[in-house]
Amino acid sequence: MTKVQDPELYEQVFAPHASEEVAQSSLETFIDIVQKARVEYGISDFVIAATANSIVETETRSLLFVLARGDSQVSAHLAAHLYNRFTLPEIQRAERLKKLSLELEPETKEKE
Repeated sequence: MTKVQDPELYEQVFAPHASEEVAQSSLETFIDIVQKARVEYGISDFVIAATANSIVETETRSLLFVLARGDSQVSAHLAAHLYNRFTLPEIQRAERLKKLSLELEPETKEKE
């Protein structure tokens, strides 16, 4: 199940760039702004994973950009926290659904 906090904004920013080059340039500009804000606001450590969409031939593709700044041990901790917060619950949810489907499967076969 996909969860989008602000669907209207997401739809706006999900719109693909005209090319991969434009998407890459947008990511680079975004990172430049973040790094300047880091200095301005005194942020010692951060981890960013970002995507920008582009049109390649007739399909939409996503460029992935990952960046960590500051102490590498803190960056690893931040990345682990993100995994635990966002990825692990999705894996656990999938495992529960798989278990449920396997439990229901014999009943379905018996009715056939």
